[in-house]
Amino acid sequence: MNTFKLRPAVFEYLTQADIEIGVDALLEWPNKLPADLQESELTLYFEAWMGAHQVQAAYALDLADLWTQVWGNALRTKLLPPGAARRKLDGDLNPKSLWQSGDFVRINDADEYFWVTLNVQGASCGCSLNDEKYPEGLSLVDGYMNSAYVSVISGGEIDLGPLTEISRALSGR
Repeated sequence: MNTFKLRPAVFEYLTQADIEIGVDALLEWPNKLPADLQESELTLYFEAWMGAHQVQAAYALDLADLWTQVWGNALRTKLLPPGAARRKLDGDLNPKSLWQSGDFVRINDADEYFWVTLNVQGASCGCSLNDEKYPEGLSLVDGYMNSAYVSVISGGEIDLGPLTEISRALSGR
C-alpha cells in the first residue's frame, strides 16, 4: 500500500478535538492579547501561539507534499509535457490561505485545475479539465472529477491508492 504520512502536529490537530479547538482559537484570535491574560501567563500564551502557527505551517507543508504525491508525476509526464510553458506559482499558496481553504490547487496553462483537500474528514483530490479530456469510466459531479474522502488511518497515514486513481487515469490519456 502506497501511503502518505502526515506530520505529527497535523495528525494530532485532525484527530484530537481539544487540540483542534485550541489551535483554531489561537489562530483566529485578534491581534491583541486576551483581556484576562495575567502577566504570569504571558510566556505560556506566546508558546501556545507559536505552536498553533507551527501547526498551520506543518499543514501547508503536508498539503503541498500530498499534492505532489497525488498529482506531481501525472502533471510532469502528461499534463505539462517537457518544454511546455509553465505558469508561475498560481493561486494563493501562503500557509494562512491554505489553512482557511483546506485545499492546495494548481492550475496549468490550459486553465485546468488540480487539487487536494485535507481536513478532519480525511483527504481527497479532484480536477476540472477541458471537457474533452476526461477519461471514460471516471464520474463527474457538477463538472468536476473528485475522489471520495480517504480517512486518515492510525499513525497519521493516508492510503494514496484511491487518491491517485484519477491522476493515473489522466496520465494515460
